[in-house]
Amino acid sequence: MAALFSCYYVFSLVYQEEASSTLEFIQRCFIGINPTSGTKMTKWISPRSGKVHKKRNNSISKFRDTHKKLEEEKDKREKERLEFERERREREKERERERERERRDREREKE
Repeated sequence: MAALFSCYYVFSLVYQEEASSTLEFIQRCFIGINPTSGTKMTKWISPRSGKVHKKRNNSISKFRDTHKKLEEEKDKREKERLEFERERREREKERERERERERRDREREKE
């Protein structure tokens, strides 16, 4: 567990805003990673002044977010492609059924 939290420091990542207080608490109280200054939260309230501080996004966090968006877009395009292929196959099957009907009709007319 300590290795996981250490990765945040090694790669200069920030905690997700929704979970930052919980992760900060676990890190400091249970894991024992208690830096003398700084935090991994994106924003926090100073206990002395009561001011809200925001942490600047670093390049690795930006890269991670950009990568996540690109992966989501890729997944979306793949789903669209698969849906298009499925619809194309359905249209092809329908055309084949129509050809078969026409063929049977022609055979009936010959009889």
